[in-house]
Amino acid sequence: MKVQKWIVRGLWCLLAALMVFARPAAASLLWQLEKDGKTHYLFGTIHISDADIIALPPHVESVVKSARQLVVEAIADEQSRQSMADRSLLASNTLKNVLGPDLFAEVTGAAKARGVPPGSLVRLKPWAVGLMLNVPTPSLEPVLDVHLQYRFEDSGRAVHALETIDEQLDIFDQLSLDDQIAFLKSSLSQLEDFDGNFAQMKALYLAGDLDAIHRFSEQQTAKGDHPVMKRLMYRILEERNERMFARVQPHLAQSGTLIAVGALHLPGQLGLLQMFRQAGYAVKAIDP
Repeated sequence: MKVQKWIVRGLWCLLAALMVFARPAAASLLWQLEKDGKTHYLFGTIHISDADIIALPPHVESVVKSARQLVVEAIADEQSRQSMADRSLLASNTLKNVLGPDLFAEVTGAAKARGVPPGSLVRLKPWAVGLMLNVPTPSLEPVLDVHLQYRFEDSGRAVHALETIDEQLDIFDQLSLDDQIAFLKSSLSQLEDFDGNFAQMKALYLAGDLDAIHRFSEQQTAKGDHPVMKRLMYRILEERNERMFARVQPHLAQSGTLIAVGALHLPGQLGLLQMFRQAGYAVKAIDP
């Protein structure tokens, strides 16, 4: 179960880490949406378990306290954890057979360095191991999105999901075996610089400046690219943005909705901010 929790956290952490390799962004994390006399808020989160991240700045905290309901990417519960556990396992093979002895040895060495016993990897699919390697350090604390979910639930306010965990897992579980292995190799290749890059991403997020994140992303993308990551980026961003925007509409009938999704979903011509503008919303950045 510990390994499955690592993989769940890896799913969210990877979606956050991909922000480093993203396209241009606007310079605010919190946005006000107004239309037909109704006011809502769109907040760009980062899927990281970190006390500094969870300690929200006052202007965000004010909106969190006053919002009538919360809309997040997916609900974290026992059902989602079980789905991850079920779908991360190979049906009738072993990871060593799939990867070959040399790559398997490299993977188990990397996992052991992060505190994961090699024996726990035997039945995992390559994509699941790749996600696990995207976890900076284990933590018992929830990521920011889940922290917000718990706060709203504890106060008796409604929490709605834009996706199921299975829809998120489909992004990786529907990869061909060759692409899964390529994704795993990509995760391995980034381990040497991973902690430093993640620390830099956290600092840029805390600064609330997505333009700075874009400048950093250009430096990172110049170091190399991979076709599998391009396909993943399309499914993670454009495909999900359309789904999120369509599914959030029923929750906007009354004022006071806080939409909290990964910051990478906000910017760009195909991002949520532009979708709201095209739908007739007045979109305004809320700065500290």
